[in-house]
Amino acid sequence: MAAPTTTGTNHDGQVDNPLEQGRQFLQMLRNRITNPSTRNPNMSWESNAADQIALQLQEDGHQKWGFVIYRTTYESDNGWAEFIRRLRYQMDDVFEYLGGRDVLQKCKLTVIEDRNTLDGASTDHVRRHFQQWAIHNYRLEQSPSGNDGTSQVAIGRSSRYRYALQVDGDSLHSLVHEAPDPADIDTTSKGWVKLIDKSWYLGRSEGGFEVYEPIEGVTERDVGWMQVAYQDVMSEWFAFPSRTLPSSTTLNIKGSMEKSKNDEVVMTEYVQDPETGAKLHPVAKLDYSGAAAKTGPREIKLVRKLDLWIMPMLWLMYWLNYLDRNAITLAKLNTLEEDTNITSTQYLTCVSILFVGYIVAQVPSNMLITRVRPSWYMAGAMALWAIVSALTALANSYTSLLVTRFLLGIVEAPFYPGAIWLLGVFYTRKEIATRISILYSANMFAMCSAGLIAIGVFDMHGMAGVSGWQWLFIIQGALTFVVAVASAFVLPNQPLDTWWLTEEEKQLAHNRVTRDTVHASSSTGSIQGLLVAMKDPRVWLFVFMQHMHLAANGFKNFLPTVVETLGFEDQKVTLALVTPPYFLAGVISVLWAASSGRFNERTWHLTIAKGIAVVGFIIGTVTLNTGARYFSMILFCIGTYCANSIIYAWTASTCGQTVQKKASALALVSTISNVAFIWTPYLWPSSDAPAFRPAMISSAGFSIVCAGSAWVMKFWLMRMNRKIRMDGDKRVLRYAY
Repeated sequence: MAAPTTTGTNHDGQVDNPLEQGRQFLQMLRNRITNPSTRNPNMSWESNAADQIALQLQEDGHQKWGFVIYRTTYESDNGWAEFIRRLRYQMDDVFEYLGGRDVLQKCKLTVIEDRNTLDGASTDHVRRHFQQWAIHNYRLEQSPSGNDGTSQVAIGRSSRYRYALQVDGDSLHSLVHEAPDPADIDTTSKGWVKLIDKSWYLGRSEGGFEVYEPIEGVTERDVGWMQVAYQDVMSEWFAFPSRTLPSSTTLNIKGSMEKSKNDEVVMTEYVQDPETGAKLHPVAKLDYSGAAAKTGPREIKLVRKLDLWIMPMLWLMYWLNYLDRNAITLAKLNTLEEDTNITSTQYLTCVSILFVGYIVAQVPSNMLITRVRPSWYMAGAMALWAIVSALTALANSYTSLLVTRFLLGIVEAPFYPGAIWLLGVFYTRKEIATRISILYSANMFAMCSAGLIAIGVFDMHGMAGVSGWQWLFIIQGALTFVVAVASAFVLPNQPLDTWWLTEEEKQLAHNRVTRDTVHASSSTGSIQGLLVAMKDPRVWLFVFMQHMHLAANGFKNFLPTVVETLGFEDQKVTLALVTPPYFLAGVISVLWAASSGRFNERTWHLTIAKGIAVVGFIIGTVTLNTGARYFSMILFCIGTYCANSIIYAWTASTCGQTVQKKASALALVSTISNVAFIWTPYLWPSSDAPAFRPAMISSAGFSIVCAGSAWVMKFWLMRMNRKIRMDGDKRVLRYAY
């Protein structure tokens, strides 16, 4: 089929027909008087594409313009290079005439190519990718320089995010072999490209077109694109949304409506520098929820830098957090109860009271963290808990031990939800689960190393008249204080306020998380963020889910005691046997979270983890065999700890529309779920040893309920995603489950 007919307009707006030339001359005279273009007085303002594009940029608040170009032919690299050369020439020539050099400088020539997936691709295949690309990139590309990233940038009328160009074998042949050299004025319009309408969805506009007879072997299903002359494609055609669609063009019905086997279209994008032609960065890979894997070298380099600065320090802080918090469980194996004259029930109360202080302080703490420098705030909190932990060594009665544990809960409260919030403002949905799991592994390695540390420290029992458990609190408290001081200089604040990031890295760190947030909104006040979080019913389902998870995790304060019931008389053997379950759980949970992040999947990962925990609890219930019981401890440790990071990551990505809401949602989930640690210790009385059947059965039940609530959340988010697709663009960012 021949290319569609056009008027054969040349660069100065004239045509070959003498009558038409006369009409244009009279129109030009009128325009000079009534509505001249400030860039070229020989043209009207309405007919000057540079004026129209400038107006688009101004009204939409955009910084860049220009069609995205898809290369779908790879027979000739030289031919492609010649097309790019000719296109640049035409752009330069046209905008010189239009007086639009200032507008041309804002043009961003973007080319998307991939020989493996795009060679011979249909217009439908290109359209599918462009729909994803537009939603994913417009906010990032158009954020004004110096913008804090929270203002909403709309797609507006810009053709850049509504139409794309496709250059296939036929169009490239017309451009390189048929069109005259760019040095000549192309009045024949032989060179053409395909202009694809992003918004064309099968079933919306073409109704029963598929029943029509084939034309040149193809039915009229592949509509929504046309051939356009390449000489004016970056001027007249880009500006046409502000005008009436030229009547001289006709829809082209060539092509095929091939269905992609997978909704996820993976290609490589590069942005060409208009001056050098250099390839600048690749496009992201989008999954079912619109989440993107990092592919650009700048982003990969940034994430590595974030990992090197953030993760080691947070990991060390959390490791010490748990060493200090759970030192009491090891102190019980020494002479704590004798030195403080407490009963078994009073000991359980001292374990539980920490979480009362924890709950009291967490929500206000996470509201405060968004209003201060997070690095100083978390470092200060750590210094305070180091002091309180060391002072626990002075406890000599039930009252003094109870008070120090309560205070320890208050000063430790800011750390974990604050750390999760900090990860949430620097890492995307695909990245955060792995990072939370790495962070949480510090908890498990604290349990591993705590027993080994205690073996050495308890050998100091009686030195300087101080008991072994007192030395444990003193040494760990001193180490914690040193790390607290260092953390003030290492931890980041928010992406736009971190001293060890360059200005470019700050903006990239901010933008990539903003574009990965479903229904991202402008920042609000801390109180407003709390109120919005409390009104979100999904937050309360996450609270319930995490509460059930932590209820099943009640064994963590009693595992040394449970291991002691295996019957080994040597205390050092008991302490050493606490290490393997936590070590294995730590390693496997990181790998499990990495899998969850890679596939952006939550529900099945959580269900399988809880299933493993249930098997472990059941084995521990039905047998007293030493080997089987120890194996059950390994299983329920692995299954339980694999689930923790997934729930927090899921919360952060689902309920993080603003940084204040994210902080409040995480604090609510952490605070209320930790109530479990107030009442679950009473499920593990020493009188139930060695089987602890009520606790084991209860923990299995809590695990099943936790997994069930995950499925409720999955179906809920699936319904919300369907509503998102029905209400607007089918390729917008959606919730992950």
